[in-house]
Order: sequence, then structure tokens, then C-alpha cells
Amino acid sequence: MDGQFEFLGRERDRLTGLLLATPGFQQIQALETDLERTRRDIEDASAAETRARQVLGTQHAALDRLLSQEARDLRRTRPDLFAADALPGAAEPRRS
Repeated sequence: MDGQFEFLGRERDRLTGLLLATPGFQQIQALETDLERTRRDIEDASAAETRARQVLGTQHAALDRLLSQEARDLRRTRPDLFAADALPGAAEPRRS
């Protein structure tokens, strides 16, 4: 019985080696690796999209605040606090 188990173990190893050596199997392994990498890339892109949407939401809220009636009223009632072409809270444009 032990001889048969040894034979079957060697046969399994031989067949596994043959399978691993076939180009089709190697291509399948490469495709599985590519698929896993693509899945990770999709997850990373989804996370980046979520972060970008959060930043955009914050920027949108800030712009709404800058363009609100309250901000216009403040600029109208206290013009001495702001340059004529400035928005409160807006960064100065960079000059090159």
C-alpha cells in the first residue's frame, strides 16, 4: 500500500510539473495576475474618485459661501475690508 501511495505522489508531482510547464497554463497564470492587478487598480481609482468628490464638494460649498448673499452684503457694507476685485477667503492669483 505504501508503494502505491509513493507512486501516486510521484505521478502527481510529475503531472503537476507538466501542467506548470505548458504555455496555456502559464498564460492563465499571467492573466490571473493581470486580473488581480486590474482589480487593485480599480479599487485605487474608486478611492481616488471618492476623495476627489469630497474635495470638490468642499470647494463647491466654499464657492457657494463666497458667492452667497451674505458675502455680497458684507462686501457692500464694508468695502474698505476688501479690494475691489477680491472675494473674501479667495487666494490671490499667482504671478509668474
